Amino acid sequence: MSARCRLCDGACATRFTVDGYDIARCPRCDLEFVWPTPPPSAVRAVYDDGYFTAGRFGYDDYFGREREVAHRKAHARLERLASLGHRGGRVLDVGCAAGYFLEVAQAQGWSVEGVECSAEARAHAPSSVRAHIREDADGLRGPYDVITFWDVLEHLDDERPALEVARHLLAPGGIFLATVPAFPMLWGPSDTFNHHRRRYTRDTLGAAVSQVFRVERMSYFNAALFPAVAVARALSRRLNRPGAEEIALPPAPVNAALTRLFRAERHLLARADLPFGVSLLCVARRVD
Repeated sequence: MSARCRLCDGACATRFTVDGYDIARCPRCDLEFVWPTPPPSAVRAVYDDGYFTAGRFGYDDYFGREREVAHRKAHARLERLASLGHRGGRVLDVGCAAGYFLEVAQAQGWSVEGVECSAEARAHAPSSVRAHIREDADGLRGPYDVITFWDVLEHLDDERPALEVARHLLAPGGIFLATVPAFPMLWGPSDTFNHHRRRYTRDTLGAAVSQVFRVERMSYFNAALFPAVAVARALSRRLNRPGAEEIALPPAPVNAALTRLFRAERHLLARADLPFGVSLLCVARRVD
């Protein structure tokens, strides 16, 4: 069975193959995705088998060294919400991992809930938010003022069902935010390592989200890293380097420099959309 694009149903050709999975590209809309799709049982097992700690799948030490990074991201994301006029209310974070975003949001006065399929991640959640995180969306009661999908959509075989549930739970006029990895050309071993299904462009993410929400803003970010990442990913594919090498935290001095760089970009992003970057931000709204 040949790959078909789930956005436009176009026939797709294989761009390259990694670990037995084809990376297919749609010539009509440029969507790239993993083919064939792994079964749900295999996907769920990934997130409870050392994904967050063992350095074999997604993270090297998410519950330790990377917690500080997660907190910094949470503060930046809440600043983004404040700029949109949301400084409190009900927030649902889908794919919340150990709930570090929820922890920071709660400290700032938000009423928080999260969804996370990984029992390992839920067990490591801070005590202040652990009771607010559930395994799936069953039993969630909206409306929520804000629903977030931070680096989640790229893990889903088809975004539409999850987006439909999000719309149902979001209050009319409520905000939907998502971040995803950008540009199929940047596909590398770390995407396979992290069990990504695809990387996005403005057009492909916009096509998926606009089926359910009104897209209000789309901007790339982490732009300063784009040239170095593009070169590194091309070399990784050519040399068949393991994805673990790409996800390890850098040495402390490098990490500090990157933190200052990201902080400077954050101010720029508040004023203008960026034309390229390693990641992509989507801001959308439920409009009835």
